[in-house]
Amino acid sequence: MILKNTRVKQIKQIKQLQRLCVKLSLILFFTSLSSVSLLQKTWGKSCDMALVDWSSEFQCITKLKADEDFRKIPYKSNDITSTMDRIQAKINKLPSSCQKELPSEYTLSPLLALSKYKSHAVLVSNISEIIPNLQAAMKSNGCDSIDTLFIIGHGDSGCVSVGAGIECDSKAEISTTNINNWEKSFKSLNGNVKQIQIVACHSGQGEKGEKLVAEMARIVGASTVAPVKEVRSDQDIMKLSNRERVSSTPKK
Repeated sequence: MILKNTRVKQIKQIKQLQRLCVKLSLILFFTSLSSVSLLQKTWGKSCDMALVDWSSEFQCITKLKADEDFRKIPYKSNDITSTMDRIQAKINKLPSSCQKELPSEYTLSPLLALSKYKSHAVLVSNISEIIPNLQAAMKSNGCDSIDTLFIIGHGDSGCVSVGAGIECDSKAEISTTNINNWEKSFKSLNGNVKQIQIVACHSGQGEKGEKLVAEMARIVGASTVAPVKEVRSDQDIMKLSNRERVSSTPKK
């Protein structure tokens, strides 16, 4: 009789342990789901984005951005001539007044960037447009963070245009002389960008260029690189030699 009671108690204890194990398994399962959900919310889809200098001088050809045929122009990194010829053919179909506004190389630069980055290209004509336009593009592409942010425009030592075109304008350029004008906007990107490539001719050249790269890295908290030579708007600056670029990593 005593053995029977002991056996009954053991069976009850085993069942209690089994129920407890099931409860713990369910708790761990739903906790893991919650963690994954939180992780996805914090570290969701990451994309490359490109800020493209689109000055008022380019407004005459802005219609090309919405042109379905233009957007279908294939970007071929191993055959840039073919891509640029197709872009030029599109420009040639615009009214003559548009074609006379700028030398072709200034028009082709932003259009080549558009051809490469498609919906990930963010057109900006001044500093104040950078964050709202970038946020809108990230949302439409389902991006929560940025792998590489390309800043594409005409440049000079310590300067890249974000709407100024070939002219200097403190409201439409990122330079060492107007840090107060763009620091607040770019500081809002801190922690959401892994790398920045400033794709602008000579922007990393000399002391001004080194300062621009260092300040951008500090403000955004992302490794930053810029060329010291002429570049195309579709180039990957990281593929340049160390002599052809300057870089900076944020201090932790």
